[in-house]
Amino acid sequence: MNQKSLIATALLAGSALLAGSALLALTMVQARAQNVMSADVPPAALDTRLAYVVTGDLEVDSLSKSGLAGLTLFLAQRTALEAGDPIGLDIAHDQLAFYPLIYWPIVPGVARPSEEALKRIDSYMKNGGTVLFDTRDAVVAPPGPGGETQSPGMVELRKILSSLDIPQLEPVPRDHVLTKTFYLLRDFPGRFSTGQRVWVALRPEKIRVTKEPVTAGRVNQLTGMVWELGYLGNRSTYRIKTASGKLVTVYAQNDRRTSEWTINWSDEVFVSWSANAAILLQT
Repeated sequence: MNQKSLIATALLAGSALLAGSALLALTMVQARAQNVMSADVPPAALDTRLAYVVTGDLEVDSLSKSGLAGLTLFLAQRTALEAGDPIGLDIAHDQLAFYPLIYWPIVPGVARPSEEALKRIDSYMKNGGTVLFDTRDAVVAPPGPGGETQSPGMVELRKILSSLDIPQLEPVPRDHVLTKTFYLLRDFPGRFSTGQRVWVALRPEKIRVTKEPVTAGRVNQLTGMVWELGYLGNRSTYRIKTASGKLVTVYAQNDRRTSEWTINWSDEVFVSWSANAAILLQT
């Protein structure tokens, strides 16, 4: 491996921000791959490539390929690495050693990998390979303490990890060597950080307005006061002023007579929406 290849290898790990293990993975995995007889090397492995686990779900597999293609383009724009197109892997049969990073989207309900396939993943990681497991459902995890461990994807991931020999995870210390690298990382965020401010988009008809708090199901909820109220045919329009002073518009179907309406001007109310009703906007 020449000097240019080593530089490209190091830059890939830094750009992907996969902590210290990714840099080690790129060097160790490629060195291990070079020891394999050339006759056993598939043509797709002759270039450095990012890889993903083929799940059998066509939509998920397409998203995986598109996402890694975008990351490959980003790496080419920001580093000296010009990687090949991402490749999908059958972890039960394909040689894994040629790929420094394998992205594994967890899909509840699909067939669980065989014990032999999981042993191959275990061996891959013990020899320096990096697997990025993605449950893809942190946004819809049940509310409350420990809810992030009870999403369908996380439950499925725990079943998979139970067959792998993975040491207990540890928080990255604030004085870790990565904080002193060229990239000067101040923290190590995931997709979202605790306390992070986010914006969501909601259609007015997907919001409920009630006099009592909603306790059933997984809902987001805030309090407010009826600021404006209008009736038009079979629909009522509420403008709710929240504690922050923001106005939230709610559309409600008129399914009772006017004399039976219980929400009026200046009433204290609860505004709620289900966990999957909102669209998270990029910050």
